[in-house]
Amino acid sequence: MRHRPPGTPVVYRIDAAEAPLQPAVVARAIEHAAALWNDTGLVRIERSEERGTPLVLSWRRGEHDDCPGFGRGRSAAHTGRDGDQTFVHFDAGRTWNTGDLDLHRTAAHELGHVLGLGHTEETAALMHHDSRSDAPTAADLAGLRTLLDDADPAVPGDLVLAHDRAVALVVRGLAPVGHTDFGFFDMDGDGSDELLVWRTAPAGLGALLVLHFDAGPFGRPRLTHTAGPFVGLVPLDGETLFATGPSGRRWLHTRWPGGAFRTRRLDDAGLLVEPTPAELMALDTGSLGDGRRRSGDVDGDGRLEHARRP
Repeated sequence: MRHRPPGTPVVYRIDAAEAPLQPAVVARAIEHAAALWNDTGLVRIERSEERGTPLVLSWRRGEHDDCPGFGRGRSAAHTGRDGDQTFVHFDAGRTWNTGDLDLHRTAAHELGHVLGLGHTEETAALMHHDSRSDAPTAADLAGLRTLLDDADPAVPGDLVLAHDRAVALVVRGLAPVGHTDFGFFDMDGDGSDELLVWRTAPAGLGALLVLHFDAGPFGRPRLTHTAGPFVGLVPLDGETLFATGPSGRRWLHTRWPGGAFRTRRLDDAGLLVEPTPAELMALDTGSLGDGRRRSGDVDGDGRLEHARRP
């Protein structure tokens, strides 16, 4: 859960003023969506009518606030960034019904983002970017259990983060053996490393998942949220290299089967951008060294977390 003490409910308010549906229909759909997560027994999402409620679910059209516009071919809803005062916006310019734009399914997906879950490439999951699921799946629950720092023993498909021999955190279900690789790198340049998991099997479509942490209680890191998966970023049968250049700039190098080589730079938000010709000319790729690491400082406390499979 995003910086929320264990057992603390997520409290939301509905603003249906601009909704293209009757307020009672909106309320039933969103309450149904919240119940899907509540029924897992892992979290609690509750409705409030109080003005000042941290989470507001409302409706917008086109370009609005500081958000990207909806428009044709874009998402029908989006969720605000991390923080106590966040939001979910639904596209008021679309036709909502019980078909592809079923409100309860879309609301359940966005509430998953509020809980801290990113997208998953598991097509059956509620957190798939084009979800058709009517309830959280095992993949969704694995993400929740990681966020909640579940104390159960690690199983195949998990990753164990440890200080020396003491287990610090178990990342659940994101690294199937034979289908994934992993490493640490400071994607956004904030001084703390992120845990990177990428798909190596053809069905994974070269997807990269980025896991962000902060300093949790008892000197242990806490997963705050995930970003991605970013499809097509890593080669299936080639080389993936995350590296920091002499100037401090961060890079992703990929070498594809057949020898094709691509270099992209990471900006201050940890997003990939195409480098300028001048940046490429100044970059000495031979001096960068191997940026794939099995350990990293994910919470900025000066201690390394080591990743291993159980």
